[in-house]
Amino acid sequence: MTGLFVTATDTGVGKTWVACALARAATRRGLRVAAMKPCETGDGDDGARLMDAAGRPLDPALARPYQFHLPASP
Repeated sequence: MTGLFVTATDTGVGKTWVACALARAATRRGLRVAAMKPCETGDGDDGARLMDAAGRPLDPALARPYQFHLPASP
């Protein structure tokens, strides 16, 4: 597998939690992981948590390219 996309229809349902768990599990198995949150809304830390779960330094501009202060859901 070269990629995985985690999605759901609402905020606060555990998408970031699941993505972090998958990233950590893949890293433990020796895979090179890069996590991305294309659009982060609100003043949360989801992007930072995903970057941390990848287990290696990631460029925040690439891992979280769009960040908006207004907490909104598509």
